[in-house]
Amino acid sequence: MIFALGEQAEALLQSSAHEYMDTMETIKVLARIKRNSQLAAYAHFRAAERMSHLHLWLGIPTALISVGLGSVLVADLKETIPAAIKWGAGVLSLVAALLSTLQTIFNPKVGKSRHREIANNYLAINKKAEIAIAAYRDRLVDLQQLSATLIELNAEYEAVGSSSQDYPTNDRDRQHARHKVRGFEARREQEPTAAVWVPTSER
Repeated sequence: MIFALGEQAEALLQSSAHEYMDTMETIKVLARIKRNSQLAAYAHFRAAERMSHLHLWLGIPTALISVGLGSVLVADLKETIPAAIKWGAGVLSLVAALLSTLQTIFNPKVGKSRHREIANNYLAINKKAEIAIAAYRDRLVDLQQLSATLIELNAEYEAVGSSSQDYPTNDRDRQHARHKVRGFEARREQEPTAAVWVPTSER
């Protein structure tokens, strides 16, 4: 009888150990998805900012050149401009055409919009992962529910990754994201731990 109880206790301990290890692995994977989605989000926000600057750098000179060429055209109709200015206007026309071509190729306005959309999708995944981990630690969900959430978030993460292939980030975007996330983590570590209220009967 004692031997039988010993086997049952050993089996229970093994079962608990396996469940603990499964929980730790699930939490680790969720934590990776949480951090990677946060990094990807800020990299795409940085890329959206870069596209916004590119839109200005290409758009403003094109507009100014177009206005200048319009003035030259009006003056040319009156036959009041020298040949040198006409040659200059021809060069500016080529520059304007080149800038317009670059705008068509890079399409920074659409790129900015898509990068921001992708970044917000990654941030949503980050928030869901954070809530799932907190809910499990507060015992609001069990391991099975946590595993189901992990499967859903992993599918969402892969879907967002697939949709972002046509709008990649560069090394500077990713470096900026790592720096920003490390700053968030450092500030979070410096935050004082919230006091836990304990009922009078348990003190």
